[in-house]
Amino acid sequence: MANPTRYDILLESSTVMFGLAIFVWYASKKRLPYPPGPRRLPIVGNLFSMPSREEWVTYRSGPKSPV
Repeated sequence: MANPTRYDILLESSTVMFGLAIFVWYASKKRLPYPPGPRRLPIVGNLFSMPSREEWVTYRSGPKSPV
């Protein structure tokens, strides 16, 4: 095998950098926002929004209609 020259190393590193730049650009594209959810409190989040008893009844009934 031949030893890589400076130009080979430069070409390979610039190809990797270009690929990384394309990946970062594609990953940072704007996406649609998530739908609004329940209000959150600092640190505890939605802890107090969860039912304290008979959770299975609440979770089985599914989401409630906003009408």
